[in-house]
Amino acid sequence: MRTGQDTPALRGHDERGSASVWVIIVAIAALTLTALITDGNTRLRAARTATLTASEAARTGAQQLAAGVGVGQPAQIDPDRGPAAARAYLASAGVAGDVAVAGPAITVTTRVPWQPQFFTFAAKTLTGTSTATVRQP
Repeated sequence: MRTGQDTPALRGHDERGSASVWVIIVAIAALTLTALITDGNTRLRAARTATLTASEAARTGAQQLAAGVGVGQPAQIDPDRGPAAARAYLASAGVAGDVAVAGPAITVTTRVPWQPQFFTFAAKTLTGTSTATVRQP
């Protein structure tokens, strides 16, 4: 009785070890995909933190209205208390940023560092910007 390896068509075609190469390639691909997903997720979270923190700091600053605005006049953000409140919010959140007031609007730009776990060469600082404007009721 002949086995499959004894047939003339299969002689000289030793496939031992070919499964090992396939497993190594699949494992490397799976690890790379996992690293990309993990680093992509941390980047999205850092970008979200930058944007949400900027929005909340701008909202906090916009709530500090200037005193002495008469009836019928447009509301203004207090040029001292508005930025101070926004900076205090940034400090409490542990996020670096810049604050600018222009009349009824306050703009906050935040900077959040992003350090990937796997692809460390791609580290960078992500920014988020938000503007809050005081509106007349």
